Amino acid sequence: MLRRAYRYPSGDVAEEIERLLMIDSLVVDHQAEVYAAVTLVQDGIGEFPDALLGLLNASAGRQRTLTFDRRARRIPGFEIL
Repeated sequence: MLRRAYRYPSGDVAEEIERLLMIDSLVVDHQAEVYAAVTLVQDGIGEFPDALLGLLNASAGRQRTLTFDRRARRIPGFEIL
């Protein structure tokens, strides 16, 4: 949403999410997956929502995430339909 609606670069979105994760009073579900998704974005591998979805699926025991989004194929575990 931030990237498309406000034209924020993916790296800036990842940095802001990382800053939010550093707030002690903020509780984040699946914090390890969120951090890993931020890392993927910072490494230029994908967009944050796609990366997080794939990582959450993997943590739930899913071997792959199916998608129509060709850009998401660079994210580990994604498969193009």
